[in-house]
Amino acid sequence: MYTEVPLKRTIGVICTQFEAAEKELQTRIRESFPCAEEEQITLVLQECLHQALGHASRTGQIARAFASDLRASRANLKYMEPERLSSGLVAEASWHKRATETKTGGDFGLVIVRPRVAFGNESLHITEGHQSGLLVQAKRKLMKGKWRRLTKSQLSVLPERFSYSALALYELLDESSRELAPVRWQLCERHTITTVRRWLREGSFPQLVSSSDIIVGLGKGSIGTNDRKIIDDFVAPAGERTLVIRIHWHGRRPPSSDVRVIQQSRQQAVLRR
Repeated sequence: MYTEVPLKRTIGVICTQFEAAEKELQTRIRESFPCAEEEQITLVLQECLHQALGHASRTGQIARAFASDLRASRANLKYMEPERLSSGLVAEASWHKRATETKTGGDFGLVIVRPRVAFGNESLHITEGHQSGLLVQAKRKLMKGKWRRLTKSQLSVLPERFSYSALALYELLDESSRELAPVRWQLCERHTITTVRRWLREGSFPQLVSSSDIIVGLGKGSIGTNDRKIIDDFVAPAGERTLVIRIHWHGRRPPSSDVRVIQQSRQQAVLRR
């Protein structure tokens, strides 16, 4: 019998860096891209996130948070020093190819890839490559309070993907401002296409959440999907744009001494590309 270790502190560092990336995004949009459309905003956000996670990895924040999660698990770590087990752990954010919209209906897939840790009486199991994914449709608020509508292809494809889909909403603080507001998200689960069209038409969204809420939800698997086939086929299929936040041991295998380690027998397509 094994108990999974929640990676609250590790995912918390990812949230903190995502918030830092959004602040840098606001600065770049204000200074260089005040008229940016959805695609450009998303690309700049990824670049900012890549830099923020790189800094957190180089300064050891990811590894220290993982070690702290291991301690908080209250597992028997007598012969397993948390610092040694977490050594070399980093986080990265990268794109995988450009989306065409025709298959998924989304602008991009958002996938978190992380270790899965579980402990029993005498061993600690570490499995790399545990994935959770969300299909994202980015929408920008236009002048006079109007939001971009869904395209015909999105209207036909998205409804069957709503259980693991979300809107990412980009808007300026006000119509005269060059300042981008923090990104807000609306999950589509348990809603209909008619309802989502009304949200965009009326500019009214029932339950907006922050980027940190999205990262936490994906990190613990409470939103999106962790179904490998769905992720491979619809969230992050080959040839489509996927933003992957990957937490892994850089340039090495996960720790294997004094701890039983389980390696994924099959790497996901999103990691092979």
